[in-house]
Amino acid sequence: MSLRRVAVIAFGSYCVLRGASVGAADIYGRVYDTLERRALANARIVLGTQHPLETITDKAGRYSFRRVQPGAYPVRILIPGERDAVGRLVVSARAPTIVANFDLGAIEAPGHDF
Repeated sequence: MSLRRVAVIAFGSYCVLRGASVGAADIYGRVYDTLERRALANARIVLGTQHPLETITDKAGRYSFRRVQPGAYPVRILIPGERDAVGRLVVSARAPTIVANFDLGAIEAPGHDF
């Protein structure tokens, strides 16, 4: 099974509760391919390796994880009928909500300098 790296992981964070103690974060976003102009439905997203969290994207490529502890996590995206993609996501203790969109169309071809 070959892997491809996610070249673009766009993320942002929003602090929505003033004065609240912040620890775990909610993560949501989309998995899509801008080159093919399509959302990737039914992709399995695996967050972490020791005790991984998993979810499946909906028909619009949307996914979410609730109450993820702060830390750096490897992300693996398994897409039916296609190669897997890998990336990394950092969850901050200061951001209760994180938006992480995975654009699989922004992957550089091996051996090319763009």
